[in-house]
Amino acid sequence: MTKPKSFLRQFFTHWGLWALMTLAVCAFALTLARIDAAKASHLAEEGADAQATVTGLNMTSTRSNNRTQRHFEVTVSFTVDGISHEGAQTVSEAFYRSLKTRDIIPVRYWTHDPSLTEIEPGHRANEALIGEVVAGVAAVLTLIFATLGWRWASAARWMVQNGVAREVTVTRLASFWSNFCATSFYRAVWQDTKGETRSRLHLIKHLPGVGKTTTILTDPAGLRPSLWAGDL
Repeated sequence: MTKPKSFLRQFFTHWGLWALMTLAVCAFALTLARIDAAKASHLAEEGADAQATVTGLNMTSTRSNNRTQRHFEVTVSFTVDGISHEGAQTVSEAFYRSLKTRDIIPVRYWTHDPSLTEIEPGHRANEALIGEVVAGVAAVLTLIFATLGWRWASAARWMVQNGVAREVTVTRLASFWSNFCATSFYRAVWQDTKGETRSRLHLIKHLPGVGKTTTILTDPAGLRPSLWAGDL
């Protein structure tokens, strides 16, 4: 058996990396939500209304995972104290389709900086709310992934310290297709006192073949499932 991985390496190899990724998403979404909330606050507390002319209606499309997502943007021009200003904002599809070029519509701008505008009423507050929801979901996922990673790393460390090594024969390789990275992964399967037991996911080249003998670590009391030495 090779030298076991450290607790931190076990944690980050299994679920811990996902926890870091969702934590980054949480921080990013929360930052954007705070920015949108600050803009909405500026407009609500220190904003003024103006009549603006719609100067542009732009729709763009992005495609990801065989799905097309459309983005709608409205640009306007308006005058404050004799000075012309322009504003642009991503809006909802319903609001976008209710407009046409040269329409006169009400907008709200920040008196300290008229470049900060709100073309669709309530849109910035809604964006802030969406950001907070995304951050909340990402935070929950971070907690789940971190818990799974901690439990696995703890189980692996316990088995390294207390488990009994024995030889078993691999009965089959169970396949798993990952759309995330377009790769097939496999688990080595063997018979244990608790029935059929599996390794964690690996590329097939890293697993012993069917009928081959491999080393596992077992709980002397028989309370915990056995673990493949290659996972430790």
